[in-house]
Formats: sequence, structure tokens, C-alpha cells
Amino acid sequence: MNRWRELGRLLTLGIEMVSATALGILIGYWLDKKLSTKPFLTIIFLLLGIAAGFVNLFKAVGSISIDEKRNRNSEKRDESHK
Repeated sequence: MNRWRELGRLLTLGIEMVSATALGILIGYWLDKKLSTKPFLTIIFLLLGIAAGFVNLFKAVGSISIDEKRNRNSEKRDESHK
């Protein structure tokens, strides 16, 4: 069951990266239209969206790594008790 949960977490990473990037583009485009600054804010918010996607990616990978270490340690403890 844990493997399916990990797989689900990994599959959502792609969606999170795309949605963060798309949201950055949309906000930048909207601000550019409002402030007549094309294309500067679109580019800035695109980069911010990409950065936010990578931050989410690194957090998720770190969380999965910590969970994997915990699982290995608990397996070692279980084997030593047998």
C-alpha cells in the first residue's frame, strides 16, 4: 500500500509543476495587460512559477527520502527482533 501512496505523490509532482508554471504565466499576462508592460511581467512571473514548481519538487523528494529512510530503519529493527 505504501508503494501506491508514493507513486501517487510522484505523479502529482508533474501536475504541480505545470500548474505553478501556468499560474505564473496567467498572473504575469494579466498584470502586463493591466499595466501595459508586455512582456516583462509575464516573463518574471513565468520564472517565479517555474521556481515555485521546483521548490515543490524538492520538498516532495525530500519528504519521500525521509519516509524511505524511516521504512528502512523500521525493517532493520523488525529483522533484529526476529
